[in-house]
Order: sequence, then structure tokens, then C-alpha cells
Amino acid sequence: MTLDKKYDEKDLKDARETHGARLDIFVTDAAGNAYNVEMQNDAVNCLEKRARFYSSAIDRETLRPGEKYTALRNNIVIFICNYDGFGLELAEYAVEKSLVGPGTDVRVPYNDGAQILYLNTKYR
Repeated sequence: MTLDKKYDEKDLKDARETHGARLDIFVTDAAGNAYNVEMQNDAVNCLEKRARFYSSAIDRETLRPGEKYTALRNNIVIFICNYDGFGLELAEYAVEKSLVGPGTDVRVPYNDGAQILYLNTKYR
């Protein structure tokens, strides 16, 4: 992977009255993919909501006015945690999205271009 741009502690805020996001590390690659790497040292119970918020903030930052939604970059949010945020004793947790019809076990992959990955540094 060749990095295109790298920012340490990139601030993303839409308006003065809105909740902003300060991304620990934000990089883009030559293909236009956007990566956000977050270091999580304190155990919090809102990892899923933070990941969603950061992913949407990246989308708002990278889609220019007038661009179609097809121009949205793939974005990957990675949390490196010094604890096991989900208690399953795994080294890595990857969020997989799928469409599910009511009353059926059929799952269809839902690739919206946003990926979330949690890494557990306490894995043994």
C-alpha cells in the first residue's frame, strides 16, 4: 500500500454547534481509500457507536459538495485496544454487514464501503 496523505490528530467538525471527531491517525492511500486508526486505552462501553460516528465523519469530510454518493471512498476504521472490548478473547474483531430477510436465514453481503476492525492487544 502506498500512502497518499497522512494526518496525526485530524479534527473533523461540520459546524460550530456539532460534536466533532478528532481522529488519532487519518491516512489515505493512492486508491483513495481512507483509514482511521484509533488507540483506545480506556475501556469504554460505546466502541460500536464511536466507530459509526467516526466512519460517518470521514464520509462527510471526503465527499465534496455536488459529488454523487458513488464517489464516497471506502473507509476503514481501526480501533487498537489495550483490552478485550467484546469479551470473547479474540485478537481481532471484524464487523461484517449483511442484509437479512424476515423469517429467513438468507444473508446477503452488504458492502457499503465502510469497514470496522477492532484489535485486542491483550490477546494471549
